[in-house]
Amino acid sequence: MDCLYRFKKREIASDECVNELKNALHYTVPLESILNAKDESDVYLTHAELGCLYSIAMKSRDEAEEFNIELLQSVTRQCIPEYSIDISLYEMIMSGVASRLGNAGEYGKATAISMKIIQESLGARRMSILHHCLYDVLWNWMETAKKSTSVESGIPVAQELQKCVQLARLCKETFYEEFYSGKL
Repeated sequence: MDCLYRFKKREIASDECVNELKNALHYTVPLESILNAKDESDVYLTHAELGCLYSIAMKSRDEAEEFNIELLQSVTRQCIPEYSIDISLYEMIMSGVASRLGNAGEYGKATAISMKIIQESLGARRMSILHHCLYDVLWNWMETAKKSTSVESGIPVAQELQKCVQLARLCKETFYEEFYSGKL
């Protein structure tokens, strides 16, 4: 995981970081076996391995977008709260999965994941990720509306952005509070 530190310090490029992460992961579990797993019981991944997979998929910026989405979906199978990990890791990984799927045009899947994160977070009485999820749902809806004339304008965008502002303020996330305010 030293490569993530060096990447953040801009000492190495993202492709070099991804290669180092893949090499490190290969010592414990081959990437192919994760992708070929049929369900969550086929492969057990530790927190470190899940974090490694997440970093590989999120930092890969190449023509293999399908591979990255498959990788994120394999991570998704491991992140079902009933089966495994702590809620903070679930929130981090699954919000990244939702974001990446939304960017790839999979708006329905991304929205479903964001709604599941909201449900799980509220069930655990955690609210720090809620503003992210609400914004992701709004963004997915707006992107769908751009591409389709059949989508009704049923979401009051300003009202939803105001919710994001208030939640970010409540969580003392000033960067996001300013970001959402700027969108208003």
